[in-house]
Amino acid sequence: TYAFWVFLVIHLVCFMLYSAGFLSADDAKLNPDDLRVIVAITVFFEVWYTRQCYERFERLWSLTNISFTYAYDIAFSMRLFVERSGRPYDRVALRWVIVSMVLSFVEARKKHTATRKDVELMVDLGLVRTSEVPFLTQISGQQRMLIMLHAAASVVRIGGDLAGAPPDAPKNFCLSLMAFRSAQQEMHDLLKFPLPFGYVHLLSLMVCLCLGAEAYGMAISGSNFAPFFYSLTSVVFIGMMDLASRLSDPLGEDESDFPLSSWLQKFLYNVACLIDYEHDGSLDDFAQEIEEEERAPTEFMLAPRQVEDVLGYPSADEIGGGKYCCC
Repeated sequence: TYAFWVFLVIHLVCFMLYSAGFLSADDAKLNPDDLRVIVAITVFFEVWYTRQCYERFERLWSLTNISFTYAYDIAFSMRLFVERSGRPYDRVALRWVIVSMVLSFVEARKKHTATRKDVELMVDLGLVRTSEVPFLTQISGQQRMLIMLHAAASVVRIGGDLAGAPPDAPKNFCLSLMAFRSAQQEMHDLLKFPLPFGYVHLLSLMVCLCLGAEAYGMAISGSNFAPFFYSLTSVVFIGMMDLASRLSDPLGEDESDFPLSSWLQKFLYNVACLIDYEHDGSLDDFAQEIEEEERAPTEFMLAPRQVEDVLGYPSADEIGGGKYCCC
């Protein structure tokens, strides 16, 4: 960044002035003990700040993946208990769950409420009906998610009654919905509560003062290697600040942020496979598979060598040829 070059120029100017004899007087010297105190304090607070940003990064990653996990559970439950109703109750409910999640990620990335343009784009993709656009654009993100998940639960309850689902199926489905909503809500709360503004700018000031003191102190050290080591020091200090700022918001649009587009595409593909797949056994309650298992029971107790063959254990030629040699 430009900050690195600014401090490097300051250091090189001081280094050349010292080499020319302008900064060789005793009153121009900098006490090394004072410099060590400044560096130590700055390192402590910068490491603490980076650690907090990394913990925030890990939590946001966890919440994002938990959201996908509960969405899979919701799709699995709907396919299992609602599909037998004979009508697409499961598809309608799942569409509303997916729309609520996609709009939630849109708001997390763009840092503002989903606009009408965002919703109309989902109409073009077939995820939202035209008649639903006015409703989705006149309420906030939290209200939209609550209402859409409640509507999805109502649809599943009706479809489950028609399909003869177990009495506890709606309860388990609602638990997955609430866990999904809770993960999404915590994700947005965490994004809206960044690290204290004053602390970040005070730390930035400390880093600038530290690099400024280092630029002068190392320049008058008399070492010809001072510019090289000062460059490394500047890269570490400035690089950690840049890394921390990137870790604090991994749901943005930078290349180092979460690949939300790729994750969401894989999720939609997997859910489509689960909802749309057809199996001949499902038409007759898997009668043929049950009969085949009765005639020839599956042997689950495999020998160690059989397990190794399944996992792709290397052959004798590969071992003898040194490919898997540990020496």
